[in-house]
Amino acid sequence: MATSPNHRETTPLLHARGWQARFSRPFAVYAILPLIVTLVIVLSIYVSLRPSSTITQSSPHFSPLPINSFDRSLPPFLVAKHKIPPKLIDRRKFPQAIPTNSFWSNLLVGDSHGLNAGAGEITLSPYTVRNLPQRVEISYGDSRRAVTNVSISEVFQMDVGITGFRNVMTQKDQAVTSQDIRHATSREILAFDALSVTVQYGFDVMQSVSTDSPPLLPPSVYMNATLSRGAPYLTVMYHEVVPVVEFNGTIVSLNGQQVKESSNPTQWTGRKFVVQVLVYGATNGLLVPQKWIIYFERTRTLSLVSLKKISQFPPYHADGSLTTPTQARLIDSSVYSGVVRVALVANDAMEAVLDQYAHIYPKSSNLNISAHENKSYVQFSWEIDSFEPISTKNQKVNSTSDLLLMANPHQLMTFSEVHISSNVFQVFDIETGYRTLKSNMTAVVGKTWVLEENLTDIGFGSHQDIQLESIPLHKEAIRESLYNDSKFVPQAQDPYFFGKEVNRQAKLALIANTLGERSVRDDILDQLQVWMTTWLTGSNSDPFVYDTIWGGICSKNGLNGIFWMTDFGNGWYNDHHFHYGYYLNTLAIILKFRPLYFKQHEAAILSLVRDIANPEQNDPYFPFTRHFSWFDGHSFASGVYTLDGGKSQESVSEAINAYYGVYLLGLALNMTSLRVMGQVLLGMESRAAQVYWQMPSWSTIYEPEYAANKMSGQIACTKVQYSTWFGPKPEHMHLINMIPFTPASNLFLKRRYIAEEYQVLLDQALRRPNYSVEELWKGYAILALALLDPSAAWDQLQQIQTFDDGNSRTSSLYWIAVQKP
Repeated sequence: MATSPNHRETTPLLHARGWQARFSRPFAVYAILPLIVTLVIVLSIYVSLRPSSTITQSSPHFSPLPINSFDRSLPPFLVAKHKIPPKLIDRRKFPQAIPTNSFWSNLLVGDSHGLNAGAGEITLSPYTVRNLPQRVEISYGDSRRAVTNVSISEVFQMDVGITGFRNVMTQKDQAVTSQDIRHATSREILAFDALSVTVQYGFDVMQSVSTDSPPLLPPSVYMNATLSRGAPYLTVMYHEVVPVVEFNGTIVSLNGQQVKESSNPTQWTGRKFVVQVLVYGATNGLLVPQKWIIYFERTRTLSLVSLKKISQFPPYHADGSLTTPTQARLIDSSVYSGVVRVALVANDAMEAVLDQYAHIYPKSSNLNISAHENKSYVQFSWEIDSFEPISTKNQKVNSTSDLLLMANPHQLMTFSEVHISSNVFQVFDIETGYRTLKSNMTAVVGKTWVLEENLTDIGFGSHQDIQLESIPLHKEAIRESLYNDSKFVPQAQDPYFFGKEVNRQAKLALIANTLGERSVRDDILDQLQVWMTTWLTGSNSDPFVYDTIWGGICSKNGLNGIFWMTDFGNGWYNDHHFHYGYYLNTLAIILKFRPLYFKQHEAAILSLVRDIANPEQNDPYFPFTRHFSWFDGHSFASGVYTLDGGKSQESVSEAINAYYGVYLLGLALNMTSLRVMGQVLLGMESRAAQVYWQMPSWSTIYEPEYAANKMSGQIACTKVQYSTWFGPKPEHMHLINMIPFTPASNLFLKRRYIAEEYQVLLDQALRRPNYSVEELWKGYAILALALLDPSAAWDQLQQIQTFDDGNSRTSSLYWIAVQKP
């Protein structure tokens, strides 16, 4: 039986059916304050994680437009409650909805057995961390980077642990176990924003029923770990706690002096402690050297306690809890209130840089989005604090804005030239040595970043119709196919497959309009309204419900299903942007021709937008841009569960399609803020597709062994794979990251890249001698060929008899016909 291109970010055990995306939700924003200056209209969107956030003077000269009139009402769907509430957070302390797909949301869930709450991996870049009940574990994955022709992975293993004791340890207490009562007794999320999260460890006795729950009362003795994206340091604020830094390796030297085994602890005094250590690498028996620096706000005396020689630890205790492998500890001699920062020295040249900027640290972040003419500007700004510099020898006196961070490749490509030329921002030209899954990181100094992208004007693609006019025979073939395909009636009952099928027909309405077939167009629009109304009003068999626990729209079956992947994980916030993106694209097409339909279903339509592309930071019903990770520059599809490798996404093209839907809805409704927000997300996701998913010969992101595939199937936080959730064949990896083919495809599928990629698709799939490519996939491969040779693609499509349920012969013919030869 033929299988349809289909994927999910969760399990390979799902049946392989349809492939198309569930994404994009337009969000209507009404407050538009046009600023007219000599015929120049400045259109701005302001998205802030804090109401006080503003564009700084170093930004381009325009004013942000606050989004202050967006619909923040309860969605018009039946109310339901998720079976598993978020962990480690007191909802009463946060007025906004809780993120489900953010970089840190593994803090909110347990593992697949319901154990180890909050212990899932959180990638900060350059480090990945785990928050165990009594410590923060830091892993520098590049020390265990494993590369093959089908995957690259950075294995998590604790290199350094940050913890503390409530009381000072005596000499006889040196060998205390991890279960000692001096350790933390509670954990909770203290604050979060788009670029950071702060976790508080409480040390008060009997303040919590378990370390999986927030404390009953605010602790008086605590440590706060601020997990900030791009920071080369991990920063912890202690309050009346004895700091403890643990190492899962053999300590070779401390402050340049060789460490010898001794039954008595060795003491060291200072504010900076340099630790040379040997840790396990990617291969059994391979030891890798690491150099870590510990910075203190004030002078401290630490005791080095060696626990055992380096050895392997089983990952779990008998009760299912995670082990905490520790070989040595540096323990403070007294309780401490102040900052501790821990950093890996990935390159010897970086030690002086780390010393220079160690005293300036981030506490939280703000995010602003603005647009001016055909440009968008995404501004990251950090709230910072500082202490006395570690050393002023041979270095300039730092400005209080000199925050040292690390940038990813896509960020380097988009730093605003205006901002770079200012005196408050600096990009270093030295090799930092920090490498993550997404290539080498670059050192940047400045508490404000401004990223610049072009705003697309592709619209519904009407400009492509000019090409269609040049070949009359193509028009007639498309017209004949249209009459047949327009009779299709969606059969799917779940949100994903229905979304694919209804959007299949919506695209036909646009084609019919282009061909001048107004009667066919109107017939299709009539049907689209009937089909969509059943979902918008909840009168279908698997209706939308609003989950009050996490804050989001889920399918009823997905939320209540016995199997957690019912409706492909919709109830667990998996792939919402893929699912709802088809709805938003379809609604945009309906509203382009019939705007009054919006008035009838305004609340439901805007709720779908808010679910996946909410611009509001304090919306009590939906989180801010649910799937989009602003530091990574792309979305993560996986929801409220943990995955090996962290948050993940395959089919970046479906994420692009989601934000294309947001953009189109803004066009159809003439809502400037909605349109621009869609353009911003669309532009950033499209860039990420080209930088991280596509691997042309000029890319240096991944090693050549893996890059030879030309397309990555999945990208997670610490793993990329040439595979998919639904199948291992090369056509799966390539084409799932191209579909659906729409006018937005031209933003990221460039002819120069396809010329290299298509050859791999030919060699590994289309010319495969043992088993042929299924027609459903072959139809999409032909659409990729159309970018290189439309004439050959047109001829090959004549042989295709079966199309995927999200595709049609008419749409395929039209796509080929509008490509330039």
